[in-house]
Amino acid sequence: MRQALLFPPRSWCLISLISALLIPNLLHAQNVAFRTSNLPIVVIETDGSPIPDEPKGPAFLGVIRGEGPRNSIDDPYTDYQGPVAIELRGNTSLGYDQKQYLFELRDDYDEETNASIMGLPTEHDWILYAPFVDKSLLRNVLVYQITRDIGWYASRTRFCELVLDGVYQGVYVLMENIKRDKNRVNISKMDPETRSGDEVTGGYIIAIDQNGKSTQLGFPGAFDSLGYYVYMHVYPTSNNLNWHQRWYIQDFIAAFESKMREPDFSNPFDGYASYLDVPSFVDYMLINEWANNVDGFVASLYLHKDRKSTGGKLVAGPVWDFNFAFGNVNYSEAERTTGWRTHYGRVPFWWRRLLQDPSFVYCIERRWEELRAGPLSIAHIEHVIDSLVMQVGEAQTRHFARWDLLGKEIWPNYFVGETWESELSYLKRWIRDRVAWMDANISSIGIPETTTGIEGNGAEPGPAVFGISAYPVPSTGSVTLHCRLPGAGHAEIVIRDMLGREVVRRTVDAGQAEMHPVQVDMSCLPKGCYSATMLSDDALRATAKIILVE
Repeated sequence: MRQALLFPPRSWCLISLISALLIPNLLHAQNVAFRTSNLPIVVIETDGSPIPDEPKGPAFLGVIRGEGPRNSIDDPYTDYQGPVAIELRGNTSLGYDQKQYLFELRDDYDEETNASIMGLPTEHDWILYAPFVDKSLLRNVLVYQITRDIGWYASRTRFCELVLDGVYQGVYVLMENIKRDKNRVNISKMDPETRSGDEVTGGYIIAIDQNGKSTQLGFPGAFDSLGYYVYMHVYPTSNNLNWHQRWYIQDFIAAFESKMREPDFSNPFDGYASYLDVPSFVDYMLINEWANNVDGFVASLYLHKDRKSTGGKLVAGPVWDFNFAFGNVNYSEAERTTGWRTHYGRVPFWWRRLLQDPSFVYCIERRWEELRAGPLSIAHIEHVIDSLVMQVGEAQTRHFARWDLLGKEIWPNYFVGETWESELSYLKRWIRDRVAWMDANISSIGIPETTTGIEGNGAEPGPAVFGISAYPVPSTGSVTLHCRLPGAGHAEIVIRDMLGREVVRRTVDAGQAEMHPVQVDMSCLPKGCYSATMLSDDALRATAKIILVE
């Protein structure tokens, strides 16, 4: 028997009436004079209940998006109104003041229902992304637009302003979640009863994420002996896969990884091109290298695969999560406009293996030239940025009045601008410098096979480097910092919270071994995100992310 929502449908009218009466006073209490906007206005009411991390809780959502140039908080819900199930979204972002939300549209009986919101294709699964740490407000929206201009699907977006239980919450981005859908990731629908034949070969969506993820929700890399990354089931979810489907996609990935370790991995007849849609991997690599996206090759990395009868190869994408890109972070050398992200750190070994194939490198070089004459030309990139600035230029004033961020370092910001305009100038300047460097150095993206081995997991670069990593991520309190100190000397490790306050300090001395584990008990500290920065005697600097959870 289907059960009704916790809040009966009629109660939404009362809640909306009460909130309409309270909104002026509540908004005034936040020192933000918010009555109208050129952007759509999203109103969420929870009847006073906190929005949970998970599972989703009941709420009401209304969207004010009229036909005129202005939307008013007093206007009726013209775009959408109805029950939703909502929860907090994110990992690191859970520690920020401005929260992100994942919500599903529901009917009066708490069943999923599809609808169009703000003109986007109908679905039931949506994201309200909060650009809290990205003070330009643009990074994700920019990359998704450029990716669609290149010709690949990326989440469609709409800027909006949010009022939650009568309190103004600032600028948000309504985004499509990554879903199997004819309008999103357009692959075949899986039947939970399918156990053999062409139907078991697709479609699948999987994501690669960093260590600390439960393999019950996915499976480890076939040669990842140190547990650096995990393949996660996105579609079908782990709970909706039967064992035949589960083993099919795991065996397919294992066969691909095995092929990448063979001497003839690039054989044109039965090499990696038998498993990969090569153009998608070329473009995915270039987009993430262009952004120097610190997470692009090791986390939030999506892959999908359709049935053999419709191609059956592994496709890279959709691209995802660029708030830590374009010089916005202060660790892993991601603030630099120079260097190749695929050459750095713990990326799955097959990314570097691809760059050992001269044919793949040739495709990278030629494709970069093509994209630089079109979607990745400076003129086009800055045209997209300027068009986004026109959309959000008014609302950003209210956003930064609500969230006092400008001129303040919010982890992991590298650049701290005193104004929104300075944040935009930094973004544009960084992109121009990055593109110029890639133009001059695209021929160096290849990796000679003699310099990078493929033994073990292949996740670490061959030469000894100065660096630090944390394990596990996330942690419940006990953290091991793996410090790489090639040569003599010692280093200081300082752990800070997201406000930059020092909470732990340690010293590590270099001995004969290059790797030095440092145990840190953080169980007494508040849950959230921390940064561990290691500084050597000769001013070498490396940073790792620590996430504490319950």
